[in-house]
Amino acid sequence: MSTWLKFLIYLLLLGIACGHQLRGSIVCYLRLRSDLHESLRSYLRKCSYIVVCDDVCDRRKPLPPYAGDTLSLLKQLAPNAKILLSIPLSVNPFELRADEGSEKFCHEIELCVRDDLYDGIDLDFNAFVLEFADQIIFSQFLEKLRQRLRSKIIISLSLDAQQFSSNPLGNAIIQNVDFVVTSKDESFVDGNQGEEFVVRRYLDSAIDRLLQGGIPAEKIVLGLQTAGIVTNPSEQIDMPIKKCAIVGLIPYGQVCELRDQRMRFCSWHSDRQCLLFDGKSKLIYDNLDAVKDRAVQCTKRGLKGVSILLNYDDSVGLCGEEKFPMLGAIDEILSQNGKHSGAENSKNDNKIACEQHKIDDEMHRLELAIEKLEDSTNLLQKIAHYLLRALYKLIDVMVSFVKKPTEDDSRKTADESGSKDLGLDESDENEDKHDTQDVSIAAIVENVNELAQEQKIPEIVSSEINKQHAVEAEESLKDNPISPPVVDAIGGHIPQIHRSLIG
Repeated sequence: MSTWLKFLIYLLLLGIACGHQLRGSIVCYLRLRSDLHESLRSYLRKCSYIVVCDDVCDRRKPLPPYAGDTLSLLKQLAPNAKILLSIPLSVNPFELRADEGSEKFCHEIELCVRDDLYDGIDLDFNAFVLEFADQIIFSQFLEKLRQRLRSKIIISLSLDAQQFSSNPLGNAIIQNVDFVVTSKDESFVDGNQGEEFVVRRYLDSAIDRLLQGGIPAEKIVLGLQTAGIVTNPSEQIDMPIKKCAIVGLIPYGQVCELRDQRMRFCSWHSDRQCLLFDGKSKLIYDNLDAVKDRAVQCTKRGLKGVSILLNYDDSVGLCGEEKFPMLGAIDEILSQNGKHSGAENSKNDNKIACEQHKIDDEMHRLELAIEKLEDSTNLLQKIAHYLLRALYKLIDVMVSFVKKPTEDDSRKTADESGSKDLGLDESDENEDKHDTQDVSIAAIVENVNELAQEQKIPEIVSSEINKQHAVEAEESLKDNPISPPVVDAIGGHIPQIHRSLIG
């Protein structure tokens, strides 16, 4: 019993210790090129996962063959990162309706991750724009894919958080996907409508929607759009961002260049509204403040991490002296949270250690008390066993005396009649009967005493009690005596029982 209690306490403490997340993960999307340089080592080491893909994962071929020296170099530059292969799900959901179609696609994916070239896959598919029937088909595909791949293979999915709801596909994602990345997120922009340069801000509504849909916080990675989006306000189409047509995507370094160009241009036109694009374009982008806010969202909500498109970060230092400033900003926030969590965990560990010491001490005392009670119980069982044997013998003796026949029934009858004829006094007859009963009782007592001496019951009981007292005296000299209530219960109450049994 005490062992189970200690085991449950250890499990509770282990759960508390494991509940503290030191820092979030950074999922880096990288366009794998042959010109990877050694200078990227210090930056790639900040990535917990590296998803190998084309530019913005805009691919036309389903499974590009990434292998060879480039992949080996990437593993050398980021030895601690998990390498995932991005797979565009450009297939029509109806092609997966037949079992042979989904089995063929699962087999194709399985071939891509064989020989341990990759640690997992990232499914790039805006699945939540599908109809309900198509979502059921896709959920069945995810189940088959998870069954085909080994358990250590990571499966991530880029999803549209704006369209997420708790449905069959959502349940399949929860059961079969290791983590999800919000590829599209609800956001708004700072600045007036007439501004050409607007900063993207991220809302919490998408996070709430995912959590309410049942996806655990430790499976949610917040996507950072990273790239600057150039839109044309004059072309209104049904797009998530202000319903403006997207003209193109530019990296953060070029965004900084355009901002500097605008400042120089507007310094000569301070007398009127300065428009670098003459109102024909609008640039929506993430600055360092937006990046830090995104990382803070992750730490406050206890999410898995933040994703970033490395190829759209400032890789040459146009925005300042530091390269990849967005990656550095994310790592800074997550590291600060990790240090803060580490300090808090250190304090908690000290408290836990103190409490654990107290618990161990109490557990030790409880174990000693249980041992005492077990020894006392064994002693009582032995005494009860000997007394029961003596009782059986006593019953046999009494039964034998009760059933013992007189010398002669006829002589008794004759004596009774003769005594009447001789005119014996009734008082003399009663006196004789009393003497006979005294002799019978004395004989029973004598037989019981002989039986007790034969079975050595007093010696056995006294020996067992003396042994118990000797054990208690020896254990009382140890450093960890049991608590006073247990001592009273064992040392005071049980000997009284022994004395009553002996007496």
